[in-house]
Amino acid sequence: MADLHEIYSPTDEGWFDISLKITSIETDTHGMSVVMAYGLYNSQVVGVEVDFRNDMIPGLVDGHFDRDAFMQEGIVFCSLGKESDLFLAALAQLYKVDTHACHFARRASTTAIPLEEKPINIQATDLKFKVFFNTDSASKYAELFVNVDVPNRVLELAEKDEEYRRNIIVGLGEYPDK
Repeated sequence: MADLHEIYSPTDEGWFDISLKITSIETDTHGMSVVMAYGLYNSQVVGVEVDFRNDMIPGLVDGHFDRDAFMQEGIVFCSLGKESDLFLAALAQLYKVDTHACHFARRASTTAIPLEEKPINIQATDLKFKVFFNTDSASKYAELFVNVDVPNRVLELAEKDEEYRRNIIVGLGEYPDK
């Protein structure tokens, strides 16, 4: 995989926002846009598959959230194997969270809302989403921004709040006791 870049550059604010290169995007038979994205962390290839539901509606109407736009399993993070395990380990290292030797989950579903007023077309435009992990558990709950810019081949995972770091790792990980 040529032209991969480091997934993280330090910010003055201290956020650990991740940028990955989109290497492919396809539509599967279940109505999902499947995005494969890779990058480098300490010169190792890391990657993740992120699946977006194509039937999501705009989350903002006249500047206000549309409650009907919250979509269960709107965005699903999927493991690519070793590259995703390394990606999870990289996130854990950046977030300073102990992973207890976990692996990236085969599927990590989130509730998602598009932060858009325009129609949702993953394949053709720059879109921003907010995802919610473990909405049924206050102790494991987390939020994360997911930005997909297919024209520029960039997938970003941006922190909402550092208090969610541990639970993002828990949400993306697969643990023996989970």
